[in-house]
Amino acid sequence: AIVIATEDRGSNVIVHGLCDDPTENDIDLEHDIKGVFTYMGVCITGVSSMKRLGRYKEGSDRPVKLRLCGRDFRDQILSSKKCLKNSDRHKNVYISPDRSPEEREERRHLVVTLKERKEAEPGKTFGIRGGKVVEV
Repeated sequence: AIVIATEDRGSNVIVHGLCDDPTENDIDLEHDIKGVFTYMGVCITGVSSMKRLGRYKEGSDRPVKLRLCGRDFRDQILSSKKCLKNSDRHKNVYISPDRSPEEREERRHLVVTLKERKEAEPGKTFGIRGGKVVEV
């Protein structure tokens, strides 16, 4: 039997919305991440590695993959991320768990369903919980 090794995504997060610059180095990237984490009240020492994903393309910002020291630290970051939308400097930064391509596709369909339900029933509040669109 052939065993295909899959990457453990459980302790990773993806950060979207950080400005991308072709002359950027690791120190610049670390400075940007440190600024976001400081605003969230989280210490950056739990980050074991970080790297931009994909190739640089003029006019778009590549996401940053952060490998963290554990799932507890990842959960702390994901629970603290909502404060970013109140920040003037970091309001365009979005942090999500590292998902497989299949999980991203499933999430995309859930978001479409969520938008449809919000439009159909404007007085209610909906969210995605446990892989389903539910009223909250």
